[in-house]
Formats: sequence, C-alpha cells, structure tokens
Amino acid sequence: MTPEEKERVAVHEAGHALVALSVKHADPLHRVSIIPRSIGALGYTLQLPTQERYLMTEPELEDQIAVLMGGRAAEEIQYGGVVSTGAADDLERASALVRQMVTRFGMSDPLGKMTYGQPMASPFLKSPFEMEARNYSERTAETIDSESRRILDENYRR
Repeated sequence: MTPEEKERVAVHEAGHALVALSVKHADPLHRVSIIPRSIGALGYTLQLPTQERYLMTEPELEDQIAVLMGGRAAEEIQYGGVVSTGAADDLERASALVRQMVTRFGMSDPLGKMTYGQPMASPFLKSPFEMEARNYSERTAETIDSESRRILDENYRR
C-alpha cells in the first residue's frame, strides 16, 4: 500500500471509531487496525458487545448504521468530498440493514407495520444466496427504495 492509501485507511477507520464513541447505543470499541489482515479488508474497527442480545431497537439499529457510514463520512470530510472504494463493504452492510428495517421489521411509517417480500427457501442454497419472492407492487417497491434511502441518508448525516 502507498503512504497515501495507508493514510486514507487510517482516516476511514478513525471515522468508524469516532462515531462509535459518540453514539449512545454502539458496542464498545475493542480494536482499530489499519494493517490489512484478510483479502479485501485494508483495516478494521472491531466492536465487541458487553452482553448477548437477541433483539435490537430502532435507535440501536440506527446507531449501527451511523457507525458503518462513519468511515465514508470521515473520508469525505478529510478529502474535500473525494471518496474511495474503501467503504464498499460498509455501504453493502448498511444498505442491507436499512432494507431489513423497512421490509422485515416494520420500522417505516409510510409502509406501516407489515413485511414485504417472501423468502423462497432452497434446500441447496443457504444465506446469503437465498432468493426472495416479491409480493408487493411497483409503487410499494418505490416506497421501499425511498424509505431505505431516507433512513440511510439521515444516519449518514448524523
């Protein structure tokens, strides 16, 4: 890695850490590293829960999204809006979490307390390759997209 890339990874991981330290419901920081450890991961911010949880509240999920988006926000702030591909996994995870909030957990006022989409289980394929049957209209799909985007954008701004 070049020195510039190392610096960018450090800024990115510091963003995750700072947000984790500043939101109410984040798990405590355990370790932050800018040393590449696995394929694709140039650094990481490790948070460890203090207790085993079975449920998460909407504010807890929103804080988790904010932490995921903290690396991208830090890059944007530090480098004057110029971002890198370093946040790809964070964006994927935050997007999946927001989509579940909207389609599975009933955490969207415009969509109400309903679930959308019906999992199609396959005896051969297990997560993350499970397929989903769409049981809603195109208009509802647009609302799901706009609500997902709204929640993600709100937590990014935080």
